[in-house]
Amino acid sequence: MKLQLRSSSETFDVPRNLGIALIVIGNGQIIEPPPPAPRVLSPNSKWTISELLDGTPLLAVTCLNCKRSATGYGPTVGRTLKFTHCGVTEYPPAEIDKAYSAAYRRAHGERPAHRAPGTVSVI
Repeated sequence: MKLQLRSSSETFDVPRNLGIALIVIGNGQIIEPPPPAPRVLSPNSKWTISELLDGTPLLAVTCLNCKRSATGYGPTVGRTLKFTHCGVTEYPPAEIDKAYSAAYRRAHGERPAHRAPGTVSVI
């Protein structure tokens, strides 16, 4: 145990029984070791696009350092999937968003163009 005598600024490594005795009689105080520095990881994420059994594209991301992962699917997940790991927050890169959007359109067909309310399409 690390102990500091009240009459000195020096610290000593003393056996536990002796340290407790010095603390009890008021001549010593325990010196707590500083907590270990947190391990800082650099982000190393890997983004992939795969398919569910029904053909719906699935966007997945894994950090190769901290081992966290996230998945998502839907029409906007290529832009909105939020991945927090290693002290940072990431969103899919633009090329992943573009590839995922194309895969989603292929799987679910093109969405009809938005029409302003009150307009009528003539066929």
